[in-house]
Amino acid sequence: MNDYEILDNLIKAEARETIETICGKPVVVLREKQVSGYTIEVRDIPTDSIVINLDDRYKCDRIFKGANNECKRADYIIINPRLKKIIIIELKSKSYRKTEVMQQMHGARCFMGFCQDIGATFWKKDEFLQNYEYRYVSLRDSKSPKRSTVSQPEDCHDTPENMLEFRFEDTLYYKHIAK
Repeated sequence: MNDYEILDNLIKAEARETIETICGKPVVVLREKQVSGYTIEVRDIPTDSIVINLDDRYKCDRIFKGANNECKRADYIIINPRLKKIIIIELKSKSYRKTEVMQQMHGARCFMGFCQDIGATFWKKDEFLQNYEYRYVSLRDSKSPKRSTVSQPEDCHDTPENMLEFRFEDTLYYKHIAK
C-alpha cells in the first residue's frame, strides 16, 4: 500500500473535508468553528490531497492535562502523498497570539507523528509519511480592509516559528501555501 491508500484506510470520512469542484477547479472550504461565516477557500488543491479537520475531531484533552499546552492543535492538515507535502493551517478569528498559534501547530505536528507510528506499526510501513515537507500557515481575521500577506518569511515556512501569516481573505491558492 502507498501512503495515500493507508491514509484513506486510516482517517475516517467524517474527519475529512471534501474537495469540491467550483468553476471547474478543485477547492476545499475551511471554516473557523468559533465564528459563523468565517471561511476560506483553498483553490487549485490537488485532488489527491486528504484534508483533516483536526480541531473538530482530535480530542487529546480527554487524556492529557494540558499543563504545557500539549492539548493545543491547529485547525486543519492538508496531506498530499504524491507531492510529499503536509500543510498545517490555523484559522484565527478572535485574539491572535503568535506563541499560541505556534503551540497549536506543534500539536498538529505531534498528531502527524502519531499517524506515522500507526502506519509503521499496523501497516508495517516504516517509511509511512516520512521525508515529507511541512508547511505552516496562519490565517487571521482583521478589522482593517482585506490585504494579502501579513508577513512573508525570507526562508521557507517549514517551522511553526517561521509560519506564513495571512490576513483573512476569501481565497488562497494551494501553490502559495505549499511552496
